[in-house]
Amino acid sequence: MNDAPKIPHVAWRGGRPRFEPSKTLRAQGYQGRDLKNADDTWMSAGQALDWSRAFAHELKAARRAAAPRPKIATPQPRPVAPPPPAYPLKRLFADWLHPEKNPDLRDLRPKTIYEYSLKQKVLEKNVSEVWLAEAAALTKPICKGIYTTLRNKVGLAQAVGTMRVLGIALQWAMDSGALPDMLVNPAHKLKMRKPDPRVRFATPEEIEHLVATADKMGRPEVGDMIILGVWSGQRQADRLEFDLTARVDGRIIVRQNKTGVIVSLMEAPELTARIEAAAKRRAIALGNLDSVVDLEEARQRRSRFNKVMQRLILDERHWAPFQKRHYNAIYTDVRSAAAVTMKSIADLNDQDLRDTAVTWLAMASATIPEICSITGHTFGSANEILKHYLALHPEMADSGLSKMIVWHEQKQAKRTADA
Repeated sequence: MNDAPKIPHVAWRGGRPRFEPSKTLRAQGYQGRDLKNADDTWMSAGQALDWSRAFAHELKAARRAAAPRPKIATPQPRPVAPPPPAYPLKRLFADWLHPEKNPDLRDLRPKTIYEYSLKQKVLEKNVSEVWLAEAAALTKPICKGIYTTLRNKVGLAQAVGTMRVLGIALQWAMDSGALPDMLVNPAHKLKMRKPDPRVRFATPEEIEHLVATADKMGRPEVGDMIILGVWSGQRQADRLEFDLTARVDGRIIVRQNKTGVIVSLMEAPELTARIEAAAKRRAIALGNLDSVVDLEEARQRRSRFNKVMQRLILDERHWAPFQKRHYNAIYTDVRSAAAVTMKSIADLNDQDLRDTAVTWLAMASATIPEICSITGHTFGSANEILKHYLALHPEMADSGLSKMIVWHEQKQAKRTADA
């Protein structure tokens, strides 16, 4: 019967309904049978549909009853957050760089402390998980991993410098008792690759061109700083802080404004000319104050002017001491302008002036002790500079060999004369 209705579990034979269990239902014990009413009449299509629905409901109930009951879940304890580190690296650095907790900081130069704080930021930014972790948990493999991470992120020189500062900080904590269980400094002897030295010093032609450019740009004080750097060999931070206290017998006596350290410098002609030109500019600026109509304003300006007059280098646009960043920005502008007509100047930093002084002194046959007495370098640091810088100047070797030739000829002449 092709037009018989399709009802689940019901098959039609000659127009009569019959329950035909599937293989699965037969396996469960169900057997086929004719679908008849209680009075032995055949079910109609509607009655067969009602039977099918009731049978499906019966199957569903049987399956639920046979299904295994789910086990009652055993309550699991909530994870407990680990306690915060007792002495994280962050706190170690805060203690180490606090002058009350580390009085030895007062013996260091401000620039050194500033560099330490910069390295602290490198750690905080690039290895934050270590920065917030227990300092006592650091091991040599962990420190080696920090070095590798920093080298990939910030470069070799910064990575090496940061790990050295980390080693200094850890050693302070070990010595002060903050890390009693750390017996060996894990940041020491990491076998880090030594950065290639910066090989750069200026020629006389470059210095002359750079100073001339500063003067043309209306920044003669930058030219003064450059000449002072070359002819004193002093650090930039010190040059910006020098007070001129006296000029006696061809020497200038300067005092470092923050530390009070006195430095006596022989006046080279180039330096003398710059100092005297600066004095004239200041005299003109002071005289211009007389043109201020308001007497009280003139008095205040003169008072401020007199307070900074002893400073050897001043920002002459504002007659105030230079801030380091401001000076570096102006120096960069001057250098960029100078590089337009002398390209070699493009990579000359102010910090290179100090090494230029060491190199020029050596090329003029000054001894290591003489160089150190002028620039303030240690013997070791001066030798390190010369090892890298003088290799670029074969005339130094030629000069030394010429001296040896003269010495040898004199010895030969003496032996001949004695014979």
